[in-house]
Amino acid sequence: TSGFYPGTLWYAYELTKDDDFRKWALEWTAGIEKEKHNANTHDLGVRFNCSFGNGLRLIPGDTATRRYKEILLTAAATADSRFSFIAGQYPSSWDAKPLPNSIPAVVDVMMNLELLLWASENGGDPKIKDRCITHSNTSYRDFMRDDGGTFHVVRYDKTTGKILNKGQLQGDTDSSTWTRGHAWMVYGFTVMYRYTKNPGYLQKA
Repeated sequence: TSGFYPGTLWYAYELTKDDDFRKWALEWTAGIEKEKHNANTHDLGVRFNCSFGNGLRLIPGDTATRRYKEILLTAAATADSRFSFIAGQYPSSWDAKPLPNSIPAVVDVMMNLELLLWASENGGDPKIKDRCITHSNTSYRDFMRDDGGTFHVVRYDKTTGKILNKGQLQGDTDSSTWTRGHAWMVYGFTVMYRYTKNPGYLQKA
């Protein structure tokens, strides 16, 4: 969540053009730059899109943001390095109930794809988009229930990629739908449509 507060400050600046919000946004954004090399989290997308991404969008020619693109591309490369070809997913960095020899994947990552997709079109590895497509398709196949509900976590065997189990980490029970995670699926598939223009993703959303 470290990207959320600077992101809120950037939105406040966008709405008001109040230079205090701009100054505070720059300060709080600068404070999380070191996270661009943190490969131990699946949440670099929300950390960096909300902060550096909004700063680059709102004052792209400003001296204060001239390094933002480079920072965003570094963070995206770090996030992309986590991709598991065995699971077809960007895995989770944590699991409350880990299984032996397992790769946990969480619905949260759908909210982090936007940084990766942006990077694939702005100087990063173009093949990142292919991995985002694989992740999204695997997520829809494995996280969605027939009734339209979603799981929060799916655990894959590290060796075979076979699904070990499905459930919730923050939802009520394994058979329930965690509402915030479900909203992230909707958002993630909408972003996938925006970057691929594949109407199937909009239908999924």
